Amino acid sequence: MLTATPTSSSVSSATPVPAASEEEALIAQTQEQLVAEHGPSAKSLDVTVSTISGNFAQGAASEVGFGGGMWFAAKVDGKWELVWDGNGMITCNDLINYPDFPPSMIPACYDMGSEEMKDR
Repeated sequence: MLTATPTSSSVSSATPVPAASEEEALIAQTQEQLVAEHGPSAKSLDVTVSTISGNFAQGAASEVGFGGGMWFAAKVDGKWELVWDGNGMITCNDLINYPDFPPSMIPACYDMGSEEMKDR
């Protein structure tokens, strides 16, 4: 009976590093932008994703033992951009560069001109 004998190969057996998932990329890019906007203390924020819908996302950022805030992001040219973060009202001006942001995520915004909430 013949048995196969393993032979050595010149092919590398190193396992390729998997590419970051979309959610991981979104969290990393959002965290980076929160730090740029709010300073180094934002590095300790726990950034979570609640929804990714196409090129739009929403989530939260919080610090253990303290409150947190919401954030919204849009994917532009292959990279996630922080559209808005915080607590309170989102102004319509915050969304001016993102007219296609889904109303299901941000159903209304505050219109500074009329000083009223405006359905999107």
